[in-house]
Amino acid sequence: MNDWIAILEAAYSLEADFPAWLQQIAETSAPILDRGQGTAAMAFQTQTDGVALRHLAMARGPADAVAVTNRVVLESPASTIEAVFRSGTPAGTVSEVIGAMPGSSEIERFRRISSGRGADGVGCVAHAGGGAGLAIMAPVAELGTMPPSERARWRQVALHTGAAYRLRLALESLSLDDPSVEAILEPNGRVRDARGNARSQSARNVLRDAALRAERARGATRRRDSDESLALWQGLVRGRWSLVDQFDSDGRRFLVARPNEPGAKDPRGLADRELQTAELLGFGYAPKEIAYALGLATSTVANALARARIKLGLQSHSELAALFSPGGMRQRLMELELAGEPLAVGLLPLLDPETLSRLTEAERAVALSLVQGATYGEIGRQRRTTERTVANQAQSIYRKLGIGSRTELSGLMRSTG
Repeated sequence: MNDWIAILEAAYSLEADFPAWLQQIAETSAPILDRGQGTAAMAFQTQTDGVALRHLAMARGPADAVAVTNRVVLESPASTIEAVFRSGTPAGTVSEVIGAMPGSSEIERFRRISSGRGADGVGCVAHAGGGAGLAIMAPVAELGTMPPSERARWRQVALHTGAAYRLRLALESLSLDDPSVEAILEPNGRVRDARGNARSQSARNVLRDAALRAERARGATRRRDSDESLALWQGLVRGRWSLVDQFDSDGRRFLVARPNEPGAKDPRGLADRELQTAELLGFGYAPKEIAYALGLATSTVANALARARIKLGLQSHSELAALFSPGGMRQRLMELELAGEPLAVGLLPLLDPETLSRLTEAERAVALSLVQGATYGEIGRQRRTTERTVANQAQSIYRKLGIGSRTELSGLMRSTG
């Protein structure tokens, strides 16, 4: 049986150095993800001028798998790399993310760069915040899609690995006496120590419950039902703490609660919870998944998203998601000061009138949403139509413009605008 919980255990085991930690994530992912050419775990950093690969670990695969994977990342078109790492699509195949058709130039280039080993890739992308993230990917011989049940599980894995990476980046010490430790629990849920925000009885109760749920996920439940196991082990506790394994000098294992709240500076006046939920929405997660990631009630998440949308003057959640997606407007904003007040400014891509004249009015609207990074589902909800209709409109746009994917559309708009 595929052991999804092993990936979470590897992610939250922070005592190894970074290369060994990333290698363990690749190795625990490989039994599920590998299609015969190995599985890669990649640490990346999105920047204003592109995406930088920070470190790569490879499990299984041929002897030159690391070199080939490096070459694929370095030599693939910038538009493809941008789409994969900034798309706001947590799990799926590369061809799904970039909207490529069989025989498109991007797919053929991908096949050539990979020395014929793959025309596609499958896996997940986990964002830690601040542009940092992890990708877990495996080459696939032919174009395909990820089954819905597998996609749902990888989306949950992405939430956990993103949170674990964020914690690792912020961690200064693994000592149980470190000031960042707010609670120490035994695996049976007993609270050995609680400090700061974890001192209240209600906080101790939710931490104890979270510890017991995680232990159940790691125990007999993981062998019976992967979905139940993943559901038990929530990403954060009360939107604040990550529970990670830690060992004392005698080798005894404890669960340590460390603050690990997602968040970033924002010039538009959103409260922390509003910003956290909006960013996860932009990463492609539904409100129920955001509740899972933050350890909050779904109603709490829905209210925070509604407040964020109203404050930003947006009409729908799809507009909010498009704004906060890794490739959306928020990532291209600059913060200026006007009369002593912070002001966020940005520009949409310029769309060439001659290019757009080949499209119907509906296709023009869809094309604009596509280059802004919105998914077919988001566009469908915004336009009150089905995802299938949007997909058909996208393919019509590609045919009329002589291109094969969303990323080629974005490149065309940039070059003609």
